[in-house]
Amino acid sequence: MCTCISEIKEKEMKTNALKLFRTAVTAADPYECVKQHLIFHNNNQLNDDNAELHIGNNHITFNHNLSGIYSSWNSSFDFYEGAENNLPDQAAMNTAQIIEKMVSNTVCTDDILLVLISGTILYTIKNKTNPRL
Repeated sequence: MCTCISEIKEKEMKTNALKLFRTAVTAADPYECVKQHLIFHNNNQLNDDNAELHIGNNHITFNHNLSGIYSSWNSSFDFYEGAENNLPDQAAMNTAQIIEKMVSNTVCTDDILLVLISGTILYTIKNKTNPRL
């Protein structure tokens, strides 16, 4: 009987430890952190199955955005162009330099900086060089 109770306790401890681990991983996941603090409203369906999205009150930035940069390859938006085919190129390097300049000129110690990056622009920011150029 003692062995059975200790096996049940051990299984219970393993289950609780796994739940604790999963909770910690979820709490540290950037996607989950951002998702929990953004409120989306006024989402409208447009013609040809295109969606219009208005991002509303943002708890992270205290309900206002000071400045921002958007970078994407082959986007219908007119912002900064990213790397074609996700390969480091001059466009990615230019965008990385613009982001770096914006951060160094505008971000203070009390500010929260949220940068959403995909592709190779992260490589160009991190290394500040591009061996393919």
